Amino acid sequence: MRYWVVYVAGAKAQVNYSIGKQKGIWGLKKITSQSQINNMQVGDQIIFVQQLKWQSINGDVPKGFPKFLKDPQQFKGIVSEIVIGEITKGYYQDSSIVWQDNEYRHRFNFKIKEQVTNVLFNMEEFGSELIEATLKSIKSGGDACFVGNNKIINFTKLDDFGLDIDPNEFKDFSVNEGYVKFIENHKYLERNRKIVKLKKQKVLTSQKCLKCEICGFDFADFYGEELGQGFAECHHINPLSESGNVKTKLSDLIIICANCHKMIHRRKPWLSPQELKDIVENQKSKIRSV
Repeated sequence: MRYWVVYVAGAKAQVNYSIGKQKGIWGLKKITSQSQINNMQVGDQIIFVQQLKWQSINGDVPKGFPKFLKDPQQFKGIVSEIVIGEITKGYYQDSSIVWQDNEYRHRFNFKIKEQVTNVLFNMEEFGSELIEATLKSIKSGGDACFVGNNKIINFTKLDDFGLDIDPNEFKDFSVNEGYVKFIENHKYLERNRKIVKLKKQKVLTSQKCLKCEICGFDFADFYGEELGQGFAECHHINPLSESGNVKTKLSDLIIICANCHKMIHRRKPWLSPQELKDIVENQKSKIRSV
């Protein structure tokens, strides 16, 4: 399967992008002699990457970010939206009115298959081919650039890349949790999934993996990246059932595998993460000594 990418940036481009999504048409004002858009075929996959923003957690913004970056490794951050579509009509020229500011006569048609907002976008997540092609699309003014023939994204897992909140809030982000609510006479402790997602995102950004902080198990290592990448559970260091209505910070959560999570909750009172970690280390020592 063949993949293409278009980078969308700027207020005018985003207005036209919304119109293009509604009508299933994308157009360019002009193309250069290096453009490959005329090689588009029906059935090819098109990826729209909208507005890359730098994450403060990665340090100072690189000079020339994002358009004039020389190192593709620095082309990373959060994109406002990724849309994946399928080409329904390859390259053609048409001057009929679709957008108000220009005719954008170099066109192709597509249908949307998947879309997600606030996506962590870097070489580790999406691979060098897509990152380099997206950077090329920026430098060419939004031309459709050929990515390659490899599968870029598992559509069924695209939502795993999405964030509900701004990752620039890593340091100060907190949410209220633990207050009691009743649904059909059943008692529940209110939890907030946003902070769990952001905790995983922070660890992935800094460590490139989600290893259990108790036993070191990594789902991606064991099951392979296609199935295990980005999967883990989170555990509240201070149980909500005991702490009540509290403001939960990222530092109040740990990354944990399903087995260790079950073991922590097996006893009452629950084991602390350090207590379970000591048990695991003790068992490992016994196994090594055999």
